[in-house]
Amino acid sequence: MIKTNPISSKRANDFVIECTELLGYLRDRWLDESQYENMDDYLKKIQDEAGEFEVKVTKMSKRPFGCFFTADGINFQVMVKGNMVTYRRII
Repeated sequence: MIKTNPISSKRANDFVIECTELLGYLRDRWLDESQYENMDDYLKKIQDEAGEFEVKVTKMSKRPFGCFFTADGINFQVMVKGNMVTYRRII
């Protein structure tokens, strides 16, 4: 399930919707492999997808799992919890 934010940008919405499956996959992988893998590798994977939406992913987070990104000059945080992906504007 995806919860979108009406007070955001189209780029932010499109990015989160398109990357939901990838973010869920990376979260599950992190839960299994966190002691062996580096979060920078996850950041690179998300950044590869973000360019298509003119979004800049700036940082990954472990708890809650997700990332921080900028779209249209607005900062956001994406969080993956269980089977839900949400995002919010960071002020």
